[in-house]
Amino acid sequence: MFPFENIQGCPNMIDLNIAWCNVTDASLIVIADCCPNIQSLNINGCPKITNISKHKFPYGCKIDQGAAIL
Repeated sequence: MFPFENIQGCPNMIDLNIAWCNVTDASLIVIADCCPNIQSLNINGCPKITNISKHKFPYGCKIDQGAAIL
């Protein structure tokens, strides 16, 4: 089951905090496609996220991925 299955009903969402969720690139790409107006995205603590999915968000979207924990 896709954890963000209701995201399709939120095309006007501008701010999303999914910090410390078990999110993958595939999930984030669906979010980017369904929420084209996102201006701020917090994915701090989501180590499975790569630049592949982050580039799907609009130019100017503030993406907070936090500092890497080593």
